Amino acid sequence: MFTRPSDVSDPFTPLRHSAEIAKLHREWIVRIVPPAKPSAGQRAIRLVRRMANRAGSVDREIIADVIRAIDALANRCDELSDRLEHQHIVLDDAVTILGEEITRLRAGSKPLVGDDEKTTLPSPLRHE
Repeated sequence: MFTRPSDVSDPFTPLRHSAEIAKLHREWIVRIVPPAKPSAGQRAIRLVRRMANRAGSVDREIIADVIRAIDALANRCDELSDRLEHQHIVLDDAVTILGEEITRLRAGSKPLVGDDEKTTLPSPLRHE
């Protein structure tokens, strides 16, 4: 009856907790987040790094912002994936109900007056 099947495809895999993003957090979280109570040596190292960052080396704050942006994008992609999956389910239900109603109406319809009962008219719902 319809030209395309309404089968629901497999759901997308969540990005937020994917191996790539987890690896990114594992490798950079240690380098970006300072310890809760840094020692004098750690504070000195952080001060030297800040001075080096001003001189043109890798800016850790930018890397932290990029990681947060990646997390936000992955989260949004997962939300869109969930919405799309829900829409596929709703669409499949609507197609099933519509197909059943059309079949019921077609089966319950009477032939036109004056038509021979042995001949049937071609139906626009069937490919004849």
